[in-house]
Amino acid sequence: MFFIQVDMRLILSLLLCLSSSLFAQQITTVTPDKGERGQTLNLQITGSQTNFTQASSLMVSIFNAATVITANSVSVLSNTQLVANVTIPNQAAYQWCDVAVSGINVPFVRKASAFAVVNSSGQIPKLKSFSPASANAGQTLDLTITGSNTLFTQASQVSASFYTSASAILVNQVDVINDTTVVTTVSVNSNAATGFYPFYLQSGADGRLYSPGLGLFVGQSGSTPQLVNVTPSAIGIGETLDLVITGMNVDFTQGSGVVNVSFFKGATYLFGSATSVVSPIHVKTTLTVPSDLSYQGFYDVIVSKGGIDLVLQDGLSVGIAIGLKELQKEYWQVFPNPVRDELTITTDMDLTDFGFMNLSGQITQVRLEDITRLTEGYRIRTESYKLVPGLYLLRAWNKNKFTYHKIVVE
Repeated sequence: MFFIQVDMRLILSLLLCLSSSLFAQQITTVTPDKGERGQTLNLQITGSQTNFTQASSLMVSIFNAATVITANSVSVLSNTQLVANVTIPNQAAYQWCDVAVSGINVPFVRKASAFAVVNSSGQIPKLKSFSPASANAGQTLDLTITGSNTLFTQASQVSASFYTSASAILVNQVDVINDTTVVTTVSVNSNAATGFYPFYLQSGADGRLYSPGLGLFVGQSGSTPQLVNVTPSAIGIGETLDLVITGMNVDFTQGSGVVNVSFFKGATYLFGSATSVVSPIHVKTTLTVPSDLSYQGFYDVIVSKGGIDLVLQDGLSVGIAIGLKELQKEYWQVFPNPVRDELTITTDMDLTDFGFMNLSGQITQVRLEDITRLTEGYRIRTESYKLVPGLYLLRAWNKNKFTYHKIVVE
């Protein structure tokens, strides 16, 4: 009888744990789920297992990596329903945002990607492609930038810029071709450092448009074929991603033989699958990283065709920086992004040991005096570190592992 009683207690304990996880407080719906810049509207937020009526100083926030909107007022209708009056700033980023509710006596609850800031057509504009993807130092060339759901022809002005010093790449001219296409003429300084230069467009109709994977890789002049870039440049353990490899002074469409892609470090090889040539300078491959991979670090990227191998040393970070899917699972929100002097992290994770990692794996550690603990995250002063403009991974320690978030430093 004693053993039966113990078993029943265990079963009851398990049932209580299960019920608490099944009936956790959460936001279920947000209506409407989209709005335009400058618009003021009432959002009806419905929760499950919530106790909104028991809260004081109730606050509703709408946020993503580039935008934070705080409700003008909050009216509680019941334990599970409230109405938030919000005004969308004119400079809000066109993106899906998380919606969060918090207050005294009410835990922080959030619904990811619950509200979208859209343009006048009800769409989210973004940059889709950038061609060509590489140039030589000292070269002047035309770049074709293609957008999705953009309204370039409706803008009074469209400007373009790179996240770099003004002397490295000069934008001479911007010509709007149609709603989704812009051609820019740029001059690359002969002394421009070899590397990847992220790019953005500023449109009166679409705001600031930026995509971390789009930009120009600058190499040294010459006719030597070489690999210059891999997008994305990081993949997690057990993850499967499509990778696009960019070459310079190459034409993958010419010649005979099948194109193969592999990744090598030490004695470890990884092999791409479903590899295809998507343009004269681009090869696409699918990489799956085994969950039991023993070596984590930067891997050389090898593209082979017709007996010729092109190698990009330390081109892909495997395991060091978790990939895009994992970044979405980690509940980080970093803003503003791009960052200049200060950034704010919204998260319920307990983070320590912050640092900035460039794409070569070099870490700039954040000093304790530059970190401020907030109610729902952290604030970090970045101005004193004199980071070179470009793409970084913001690294922090959480639960016996490092977690990462991609940021751009202006």
